[in-house]
Amino acid sequence: MYLRDSSSVVKQAKYLNELFAEHPQEPSILGLKMAFNAAEFQIELMK
Repeated sequence: MYLRDSSSVVKQAKYLNELFAEHPQEPSILGLKMAFNAAEFQIELMK
């Protein structure tokens, strides 16, 4: 998945990080932020 189109993944990750920064206490995205952080951590472990 990540090897096919890394530019798209980078754009999406940047967008999500901006969204999280704009709405740090929004209850509807706190769970998404935790899942996103966990996924990023797992990707780094696989490198």
